[in-house]
Amino acid sequence: MSARVLVEHKTDSQDKPQHMGITEAFNLLIARLSDSSESGWSAWSPDEIADRLVALRDTPMLSEADKLDLRALLAPTGPVQEIAIANDWHDDYMKCAAALDRYAL
Repeated sequence: MSARVLVEHKTDSQDKPQHMGITEAFNLLIARLSDSSESGWSAWSPDEIADRLVALRDTPMLSEADKLDLRALLAPTGPVQEIAIANDWHDDYMKCAAALDRYAL
C-alpha cells in the first residue's frame, strides 16, 4: 500500500476537510507521545512507543511483522489509545489511527 493514503478530518477553523498523510500521522503521534505521561493501562511507556513509531516511520517498506506491530500499537484499548486517553489527546489518536490503519493493511 502506498504511503499516500489520506484520511479526511475537519479542523476547528475550517469547514472543508483536511487530509492527514502517513508521515504527518506518525509525526503527530510521536510528538504527542513525547509530551505524555505513562498510563496504568499500557504496558508500554510513551517513550517506548515513540521509539517504535520512529523506527516504523523510517522503514521504507513495512514487512508483515511491522504492519502487525503497528496495528497492535494502534488497536482499540492498545498502548497508544490508553496513553492518548490518559493524556487528553484521544481525538488526535483517532485521526492518526485512521490514517495508519489503512497503511498497515
